[in-house]
Amino acid sequence: MNIQLSSIRSTQRWCVVAALALVTCILWANALTSGIAKLPLLVLGATLIAALSLAELSINRRMEFSFSRVEIVVAAHLLLFFCSALVTFHPVYTWGALSLGISCTIFYFAGSSLFKTKKEATFLLKAIKTLTIFLCIVGLVQYFFHERLPLDFFIGHDRR
Repeated sequence: MNIQLSSIRSTQRWCVVAALALVTCILWANALTSGIAKLPLLVLGATLIAALSLAELSINRRMEFSFSRVEIVVAAHLLLFFCSALVTFHPVYTWGALSLGISCTIFYFAGSSLFKTKKEATFLLKAIKTLTIFLCIVGLVQYFFHERLPLDFFIGHDRR
């Protein structure tokens, strides 16, 4: 593998981890409106990964895919998203659901192809572990010290 392809793959890995972190951390800003910012970030991350995959394809002149039963099920799920978009009755929600489905499929295939070695998988798991610890700390602060925080994190009086 030459230096350009190695650099593209490394950038793709960082895009997966950065998108995962950004989309997850948006949750703690405000429970009512966090979905408004999450979907564009998820689509942006998937678009960057897809663009980098096309750059890799133009350099390498071939793209490697391994199709197991799981990948076939994920591809069939994407087909269900397209069928649902064709027969839906609300155009606003249709585009959001379709872009979510396409983005999640891109992230799945990127994750399954970019984190193949033990070192790469360990990197992803460490990033997820660090993000989980951070979000647990934020959740504890929100739950136990919500009256001292400048933002209202809860939807109702029952603190959900």
